Amino acid sequence: MIETKVYTRDEYLALEESEKKRYEFFNGEIFEIEMGASERHQIICTNLSGELRLLLRDVNCRVLASGMRVQTRDGLDTYPDIVVVCGDSQYVEPKTDTGRDTLTNPIAIIEVLSKSTRGYDRTDKFQSYRTIPTLQEFVTVEQDRVFVEHFRKLNNGEWLLREYATLDASVPLDCFGVWLSIKSIYEKTGVER
Repeated sequence: MIETKVYTRDEYLALEESEKKRYEFFNGEIFEIEMGASERHQIICTNLSGELRLLLRDVNCRVLASGMRVQTRDGLDTYPDIVVVCGDSQYVEPKTDTGRDTLTNPIAIIEVLSKSTRGYDRTDKFQSYRTIPTLQEFVTVEQDRVFVEHFRKLNNGEWLLREYATLDASVPLDCFGVWLSIKSIYEKTGVER
């Protein structure tokens, strides 16, 4: 029988710092994050960051792209593609001295899906994201076709799903009172439907 090593969070942070790679950490297990996203993935993330920054410029919110580690209440440490945080950022204590702190209070998270991450991002990862008390919006964006899923947390704690599959649609980010254009998400990607 092969015994699986159980890691502490400190060991996870030390590994990530020493190897200069990104990993997810959950229940004592460490998983390497695949690096090197496609050009289309990068364009979509850039489009989302830029559009959200413009939409949220008059409110006390910040858009953070791909390098911000987030921790969920069930103990997942991960790196979403896009995170929006409003007000003061809250971090896991103690903060590390590596400059890569771990955010605990995102309002919105967006994941750009790939073939290798689609299932995980939409199921287990979203289940962990839902344990974050401050999270109000979760959006997934397909990169090979026009398709956006928008999950909005309702007042009773349930999550409402809306789907968008046309470039002329807009996603209502209700907690911010703004609309995110689907066309702007897919601009310059070559994806038309």
